[in-house]
Amino acid sequence: MKRNRIILISAVLLVLAGVIWFNTVGKQRPVTVVGNVPAKDIAQIERVVRHDFRQRIFPDISWQSLKHLPNNIKNNWPYKFDTILAYGDGKVTVTVKCPSPIKGVGWEWVYHLANGPGGWTITSSYLNRGPKHP
Repeated sequence: MKRNRIILISAVLLVLAGVIWFNTVGKQRPVTVVGNVPAKDIAQIERVVRHDFRQRIFPDISWQSLKHLPNNIKNNWPYKFDTILAYGDGKVTVTVKCPSPIKGVGWEWVYHLANGPGGWTITSSYLNRGPKHP
């Protein structure tokens, strides 16, 4: 009986996660692109950054990841692409807005990517936490 409850709860959680996933993919406002970046490169850049965000939310399949999942979702979801700034030498900076635990303060992740033989890769990233509070 207990095993059936676990299976049922897992199935419900998977369906709920799928509904959330499909309702949020593709619903973002258009990203502001500064500079000359082809559309296929923009798609690949967004894919690389989305993958990094998904890794932040659910890094691996372990009980530790499940334990931290609610907090990771709260701090990293929903995220919105804000700008892609192209430098012209195969390097871009991507700014992604995300929620903050402090009401009224916007956080943003800043990614630096480079275009190499294997495609776009993240060279560095950091969290800009907005103004300091006492």
